[in-house]
Amino acid sequence: LARQRTRRLVQLRQLLDQPQYLGQITLQRTLFADHPFSRPGLGTPEGIAAITLEDVQTFWRSHFVPARATLVVVGDVTAAECQPLLERALGSWRGEEATLQPLPAPRPLAGRAITIVDRPGAAQSFIAVGQLGVPRTTPAYAALEVANAAFGGQFVSRLNLNLREDKGYTYGIRSRFEYATVPGAFIITTSVQTAVTADALHEILKELEDLAGRRPLSAAEVAYAQGSLVNGYARRFETPAQLAAELAEIVLYGLPPSALESFPKEVTALSPAEVAERAAGTLTPDRLSIVVVGDAKVVRKALAALAIAPVVVVDQEGKPLPAS
Repeated sequence: LARQRTRRLVQLRQLLDQPQYLGQITLQRTLFADHPFSRPGLGTPEGIAAITLEDVQTFWRSHFVPARATLVVVGDVTAAECQPLLERALGSWRGEEATLQPLPAPRPLAGRAITIVDRPGAAQSFIAVGQLGVPRTTPAYAALEVANAAFGGQFVSRLNLNLREDKGYTYGIRSRFEYATVPGAFIITTSVQTAVTADALHEILKELEDLAGRRPLSAAEVAYAQGSLVNGYARRFETPAQLAAELAEIVLYGLPPSALESFPKEVTALSPAEVAERAAGTLTPDRLSIVVVGDAKVVRKALAALAIAPVVVVDQEGKPLPAS
């Protein structure tokens, strides 16, 4: 335990010096508030330091039990050939399943908020914009994947063509849906020069409002996104490990066995109107958590001048800093 604790603490110290990681965990905290999703997946230095061997053993015994496990095997092997191997390796595995409370749905945001994580002297600002998303089981999954591809999920997307190709604010900007068994998140991330932080955020919000209904995706944009998703779909299954991960998602989210095979057909069958309707019904530009990791002394005034949300400045530990 001591060895693993030291390794994790060293890892966290390194990550907490990275703007992207600071932006990620701050967005989690501000977007999900008191929900379990607000907690960093790697833990915190304080939490890691406080864990005891008994804590680890108790958690393992109550959560890692056969009744909660599904084994996925991918390779040139049959179930009959696997069975004796599994019996030898896992036949003695025992454990009583703990009674776990269902994961609650996150509470929707009440409006917009801007959090600046202060990094004095930073030459760049890392920007993360997030809202609550949808569960993986949403019927809109295929449509939202198409909408995201056209919006910020690929190089030829609205966000990248605007902020990189047209404005020259960034080397790249991306958006993505993070799915879960309950609503996850829709997130936009980029890094920009400090001087254009507010301008870049203005463009991001404009594009988001456009996608949410003001300027729906065109037929050409939808067709390009559909082609990209379908033509690149096979790359998700190139290795046994990739295929196993895809199959594990079916189990984790309770998807139908045909989900992997049917996705390209669902994508191709969508009309631009269907994609626009699903995007407009999911995106909430008026309820966002906006995180900027950068030099607060330089960017705060310009961000406040946008008059889009209250601005709060925190240190790298998330503690509020006084206005300056």
